[in-house]
Amino acid sequence: MVRKQCKSDGAVSPVVGVMLMLVVVVIIAGVVTMFSTGLLSETSAAPNVQLAYVGIIPGTFEEENSVMGLVFQHEGGDEINIRTLTLQLKSTSNNEEVTIDFADDIYDQGTSPSDKESFGTPDAERMYILGNPSDTLKYVLRTGDRLCIVPEVYAKENNVKKVTYIADRGGSSPNYYSNGTLTVSPVTEYKLIDQKSGAVIASGRLTGSEL
Repeated sequence: MVRKQCKSDGAVSPVVGVMLMLVVVVIIAGVVTMFSTGLLSETSAAPNVQLAYVGIIPGTFEEENSVMGLVFQHEGGDEINIRTLTLQLKSTSNNEEVTIDFADDIYDQGTSPSDKESFGTPDAERMYILGNPSDTLKYVLRTGDRLCIVPEVYAKENNVKKVTYIADRGGSSPNYYSNGTLTVSPVTEYKLIDQKSGAVIASGRLTGSEL
């Protein structure tokens, strides 16, 4: 007599269900890992660098080949491409504030920040390395180099030094326009920001003297 062995479908179903759940969990974990890795790869690490404000060069646009601007020195660490820098200045006495990027044009001296129509023709570069570096290093700030950030106006009256910065980036962005006149003194705080990482790579107060 031959006995027939019958398998129960009820015993198989739970096993298949567990296996399907494991497959789904593995797939979700893989997708999350790929997404996280992609996000991390798009975020640049903040450069490890020491930059410090050292003073101001008191030139004027009225003099041919004159040099003028706030000067920051690279005191060690990574090389920096100055085209990725943003300067923020803020007064602790009256909350006057201005933000300047490398790409912001420089406008003629004496224009009124409140009257955009009076702006002159933009010229020159907003940020540059002192000492006429070669074309290959024109925008690369290395240890010992000095960075000059040019304002629209530098003025000194009764021994009070002031700089005026104007940025008109065009368009409808809330940050398309920025201007401010701030004293070159300890009441004015500065921040240098790396645009790629969004990190503040230098901060302090404008405590230097004329260079």
